[in-house]
Amino acid sequence: MEKDAFSTAGEAAGRKAREFADASREKFEEIKGKTIEELLAESLEWMKKNPGKTLLSGLTVGYLLGSMLRRR
Repeated sequence: MEKDAFSTAGEAAGRKAREFADASREKFEEIKGKTIEELLAESLEWMKKNPGKTLLSGLTVGYLLGSMLRRR
């Protein structure tokens, strides 16, 4: 019974990993076809639409960088 549960969980994890890999590949191909200016414009647009996520991301990156540099 335990082997069935583990194999089912493993199969589900494998499916999710393949889905993630496929989505990542598609996004990479989409990004490859764009110029820096287009990527910057899309990034700025996303930041304007998602100010909370932008702020939280900036705070997180700042905290992590500060923690890493303080330890040295």
